[in-house]
Amino acid sequence: MSTSLPRPESPSAPPHRPPLETSDVLLAAGVSKPVFDCQWPETRRLVRKLWAALPEGLSDRLYDEPYRGGQDAMQNDFVDAWLAWRAPVVALDAEAFPWRYATMGSTEGIRESLALHAMHGFRAGGGRQPTIHVFEGEYEGYAAEAEGYGVRVVRHDRRAYEESLLAHAAAGDRLYLSQPSAIDGNVWAGFPRLVAFVEERLPALALMVDLTYVGTVGAPYAVDVRSPVVHTIFFSLSKVFGVYYHRVGGALSRVPLTGLYGNRWFKNTFSLELGRRLLESFPVQAIPRRYGAQQAKAVESVAAKLGVPAVASDVVLLAHHDWREGLPAAVAPLRRGASVRYCLTPALDRLFHAAAAAAADGGDHAHAAATRALPR
Repeated sequence: MSTSLPRPESPSAPPHRPPLETSDVLLAAGVSKPVFDCQWPETRRLVRKLWAALPEGLSDRLYDEPYRGGQDAMQNDFVDAWLAWRAPVVALDAEAFPWRYATMGSTEGIRESLALHAMHGFRAGGGRQPTIHVFEGEYEGYAAEAEGYGVRVVRHDRRAYEESLLAHAAAGDRLYLSQPSAIDGNVWAGFPRLVAFVEERLPALALMVDLTYVGTVGAPYAVDVRSPVVHTIFFSLSKVFGVYYHRVGGALSRVPLTGLYGNRWFKNTFSLELGRRLLESFPVQAIPRRYGAQQAKAVESVAAKLGVPAVASDVVLLAHHDWREGLPAAVAPLRRGASVRYCLTPALDRLFHAAAAAAADGGDHAHAAATRALPR
């Protein structure tokens, strides 16, 4: 038997580019299938400000003399800033989560929690595969990463989960979910009922709560995670501030997430500095309240172009409506359980680009002035 190595690509060959998940029809209408971040004008300005400050002394603080420990506490400062920032909308007992980590968005913390769940489950034996539970239409990363570790994924209809969970959940299993919800971009009114149900009927089922969309909702709301069944909390600034590629997030846990221990040293100090300054500069509902009007314009445009009954979600980046037969074929890939979800980032980007062009031409001075600062 003989083997051969693959021939290297020619240096002149174009780089491989995977196909987009969103069709041209949807992009032309101003929506995408995945939820992409929108780079708000405020974020762009702060990023440029920090970049400009690097040669003026900021780089010394972020990168120089690490052996003196000057950067060691940066993740603590960032997590503390998030804990203060979330207080108006998220009720949690911070002392119940002594293990706190800055992570690359929420994904790193979610992945580490799944890896530990898989490891402990397989080590325990007993003939039962490590298992997590998700709701149909939830963030697909939970299932995709779990299955990569050999973890079994059980999906439930969020509209009728009680009997399904009682039938399929066992002690030591975990339920991953987002609040506000990735299913439709709304604050799920049934979340308190779920917590109470798990406390009463399935107290050995751990809730893994993803707060990625906290900070994207302008309407009054509250998320209460002060329950002993809430095992771990994940958060991210990607969707909130449009810093997806800066990878800024965190995890709060009742137990050590041992694979994240090294994040004390192995981290992106610029991203932590940017994240902390964003949290300290803009209150938790400032961005969505500032751009609710742009969301409404984007929804109106998308609904007209696609011929769908889309309405604005609670999350400023999203729109939704119930799934039903007879919808245009183009929107079928956007179905998430019983809902259809639209990411409005392409449409919002166009609105911001048009406003910037008008301001540059001396047209929309009012808009340019209004976006210079948010109310404190």
